[in-house]
Amino acid sequence: MVRASACHAEGCEFEPRHVRHKIKKIMNTQEQARLQQRLEDVLDSLCKITGRDIFVMLPEKREERIPYIKEEIKKTLDLIK
Repeated sequence: MVRASACHAEGCEFEPRHVRHKIKKIMNTQEQARLQQRLEDVLDSLCKITGRDIFVMLPEKREERIPYIKEEIKKTLDLIK
């Protein structure tokens, strides 16, 4: 009988713990993409309410995108009187 941990060489990318890590990373990326889309929708709605005409150029680094959108949402909320 072969143990599951013996199926792959130590440090192999298909070793169970590495596979779990990759799946978690993919899920995290998908969650981030969904959150970013929701925030973009919120920003779009707020811009329509306030009449703010903006063109958004998102940062290249993914980790900077959500904070950038949140800042634009705050700026737009400040326009509501």
